[in-house]
Amino acid sequence: MSAPQLGFASTAEEVADAFADRIKGRNVLITGTSINGIGFETAKAIAKYAHLVIITGYNEGRLKLTEEALKKELPGANIRRLILDLSSLAAVRKAAAEVNEYPEPLDVRLRFSFL
Repeated sequence: MSAPQLGFASTAEEVADAFADRIKGRNVLITGTSINGIGFETAKAIAKYAHLVIITGYNEGRLKLTEEALKKELPGANIRRLILDLSSLAAVRKAAAEVNEYPEPLDVRLRFSFL
């Protein structure tokens, strides 16, 4: 099997399709999943293959909108919301404790931020 031809201009969907065999059945946590952002596009691309995609954000309302948008495009996707404010160590610890209580192991963590 040859390596996929990906580059700077590759889309999240192209990357997910190229690595579908490595994503399939995995549990993935993605930060920075605001609608129309790179994290959202990545979550949408990965959700086609992953067992579970955990989307995170600090605003419950916006996170719910992201989940609804993902499920509208991919009705069969297994999406879970997680409140996570990366600017607060206490909030990160709380979210980590919640993830540790999930019955599924976490396989991949992707972080998207433009700070």
